[in-house]
Amino acid sequence: MGREIHDTLLQSLVGTALQLDNISTEFDSAPESAKQQLLKIRREVERYVGEANQSIWDLRSPLLSSLDLAAALQEDAENVLPSAGIAFQFTASGPRRRCAPAIEQHVLRIAREAVTNAVRHGHASRIQMELSYDAKSVSVKVSDNGCGFDSTEIGRDREGHWGLSLVRERTQQIGGRVHIISAPNGGTTIEVVEPCSGTKPEL
Repeated sequence: MGREIHDTLLQSLVGTALQLDNISTEFDSAPESAKQQLLKIRREVERYVGEANQSIWDLRSPLLSSLDLAAALQEDAENVLPSAGIAFQFTASGPRRRCAPAIEQHVLRIAREAVTNAVRHGHASRIQMELSYDAKSVSVKVSDNGCGFDSTEIGRDREGHWGLSLVRERTQQIGGRVHIISAPNGGTTIEVVEPCSGTKPEL
């Protein structure tokens, strides 16, 4: 249950806080823009509540119910990011296909964790996300130009590292692999490779 709360409510609330920080600087200079952003955040909070409820009952993310994995990853990342100040690039390669629901859910949550950490802890100004398919697996890689950290400290009880420990734990349970590369002042790259079991090529 702790992992589910972290992967849904906590990640979502952090994303909302980042957006509110950005809006707080626009009330005087661009009140109409700030108003529209607040309305957008309200809709997102409603979606986050629904997603948390879905997670508790082990159901598919609402995003993945209506979008393929590539579109869901891109939309979710753009919802987490502040409206300005961070350049975001998304690419997808290989034949798109639907993977087992648990795999797609896992990939979506890892990508959200990576993007949230890049903004909140890494203070990145540029984030790149790459989704790749091959015959047997699906992978997502998130790279940023933030402040980085000592990757040997993952697993210790430090802010921002608990989520990465959960990433490793979840990935191992599904039979995947995760690579985390980072260094102080050297940015961070998180890549997860999952077996794309139960796939059906899209027509």
